[in-house]
Amino acid sequence: MARLDHRLGAAGSAPLTARKWLRSSTPSSIGTAEVGRHASNRPPGRPHQSRLDLRDFVARRGVTFGLLGVVPLVVATLSVSGHSDRRDFLSVVGSLVLFGAIFLVIGAGFWWASAGDIRRVRDWRTLTGQAASVTIVGPVFLRSGLSLVVLGAAALGLYQLVDTAPYGSWLYG
Repeated sequence: MARLDHRLGAAGSAPLTARKWLRSSTPSSIGTAEVGRHASNRPPGRPHQSRLDLRDFVARRGVTFGLLGVVPLVVATLSVSGHSDRRDFLSVVGSLVLFGAIFLVIGAGFWWASAGDIRRVRDWRTLTGQAASVTIVGPVFLRSGLSLVVLGAAALGLYQLVDTAPYGSWLYG
């Protein structure tokens, strides 16, 4: 097993192995102990306060993921050979805007229902009950919705370019 820590304990004990490290760092009662990078900064008894911001983390990353998805969309579009097939492909991918809008509405509802206790996916272990999963689902739906809206809008824009391309051009197909 790999060594994670080379510090020696009392009386020159062996270095800390992965199994010992996991045993020492895992809370004894899962769901009640606060786990995470900022858990030690909170006073005891205070509910989990997330640093997740709608604009900074959710919106910016959702748009970034959507823009990164445009590159494979363009490659896939150029691999479709016929003009009508290319337009059909782009119109189907453009329909993702509808799913993205639905995800945005659902995510905003979950964000509102969580009443300010918004958590990241990596904070999954801080949940104490089934109803607390709403605090993680809201940002996931918002980010996914924004990604789908950006990707669908790019597909609709590319559809317009393909539709108006002159016959015989590389974009026409």
